[in-house]
Formats: sequence, C-alpha cells, structure tokens
Amino acid sequence: MTKKKKRLQKHNQPRLLPQDYRRISASRRQAIEFSLRFLGCAFLLVMFLINIVGAGLAPAHGRPQVSPLQYIETTNKFLAVNDFQTASYFNKTGLIFFPTSIDLLSQEDLIYEKINEPELIRKEILTWEKIAASYPSYRDAWAMLAMSNMKLGNDQEVNKSLEKIKEINPNWEPLKLF
Repeated sequence: MTKKKKRLQKHNQPRLLPQDYRRISASRRQAIEFSLRFLGCAFLLVMFLINIVGAGLAPAHGRPQVSPLQYIETTNKFLAVNDFQTASYFNKTGLIFFPTSIDLLSQEDLIYEKINEPELIRKEILTWEKIAASYPSYRDAWAMLAMSNMKLGNDQEVNKSLEKIKEINPNWEPLKLF
C-alpha cells in the first residue's frame, strides 16, 4: 500500500462520538497517571541506589571520597582563628552528608559553646560600641549591641540600645518584637 492510500484510508475512518472521546480520554488519563506513578517510583529507586552505591563509585568517577573527619578538621581550622560562622557552615554541611555522625554533632555543640563564651561576647560588645560611637545613626550596630548584651544578660544596656534604635527608626519591624 502506498503512502497516499494509507492517508486516504486514515481520513475515511468514521468519526468518534463525544462519549467515545470521554472514554478514550479517561483511559488515556489512567494510562498517563499509571506511567507517571511508575516513572516517579523508578526515579526514587534510582536516586536511592545512587545515594547508597554512590559513595563506593566516587573514586571510579574521579571524585575524592569525603569523610566526617575531613569536615571536622576543616571546622577546627576555622575555630582556631575564631571564625565561628564559617566553622558552623562547614560543620552543618558535614551534618547534611553524615547526619548520624556523633563527632559532627558534638562539634556543633562545641561551636555553640565557643560562640557564647563570655570573653568573646565582651570583645564583640566592645567592637559594636566602637562602631556605634563612630556611626551613631547606624541602626544595625545598635541592634547587634543589644543582641550581644542580651547574651550576657545586661538588661540596662539592652534597653539603652533599643531606645537608640527607636530614635533612629521607630517603624523598624524587628523592634516590634521587644
């Protein structure tokens, strides 16, 4: 049969009635839903296998394997220079990849303790006081000063900082929390 005859035969087929359209669309809908469920399950299975087997395949692909100890070493390097924010970032990244690592969890507690050491908070207060004295209309310096004093429990200093913030910007949203 030639292509032309096939086309003519295709166009000469009887038209479907509206109820047939509904039946076909419902069956197509069911087929599409089934295929999407199947593909979704297959995708999740593949992702699960990649996560389970991926660690063993990493050297074969040229990527180095990473262990929780490497995250701890990197975190300690930043803790040594009192860069707590970066240390916390690396530690939290390690916890994403190794959520059951007791070493990384205890490291997070250590970072929290170091951030809240009274000596470091006092240094922080001195720094923010210098900044606030140099730039008296800098609202964020007063806010950081209030937060630092709050960590130490200096309520009078916190109230002074909050009053200064009210003078600078009385409509500041975070100020409404106090």
